[in-house]
Amino acid sequence: MEERIEKVAYDRGYRVTNEGVLMNPEGKPLKGSLNHSGYFRASIRSKKKGKKRPVFTHRLMAFQKFGDAMFEPGIQVRHLDRNSKNNSCDNIAIGTARDNTMDVPADIRSKSASIAARAPRGVSAKRRKYSDAEVAAVIKDWEAKVPYSTMVVKHGIPHGTIHYLVTDAKRKRLADS
Repeated sequence: MEERIEKVAYDRGYRVTNEGVLMNPEGKPLKGSLNHSGYFRASIRSKKKGKKRPVFTHRLMAFQKFGDAMFEPGIQVRHLDRNSKNNSCDNIAIGTARDNTMDVPADIRSKSASIAARAPRGVSAKRRKYSDAEVAAVIKDWEAKVPYSTMVVKHGIPHGTIHYLVTDAKRKRLADS
């Protein structure tokens, strides 16, 4: 059976306080980091080959509260307030993907669904964050040699996104020719 790092950490004495602070076996707060998705983690050595593996605070808190139930198929650890940095006992729950989705306020779910509905089939909703008119305005400014820094302020779109939109437009033009 697969080694569960949450169980390993718990068995070794790592705990999460009710306030959501990850503590080492001596009762001292662990210095960890946030991953790319904003979840706090710290590394501990696993039993197998002594390799370091990340233990996520929210997952250890869920294990403390719910035990092995968190490992059931289809179960996810949820942040009830949608704040991945809030690992307090009151904010952590387990549930299905649907439960996790329903934690999002209805107006935000509706907006996300609207963006997804506008996206052509096969195109992620993230790529359709900006309307065709907004993209066309960015392309027009780029063709007029407007500096990126000016376009960032004018359109309220990050530099990297403007670059992506421009290069995507260039790629499409080449494909059409």
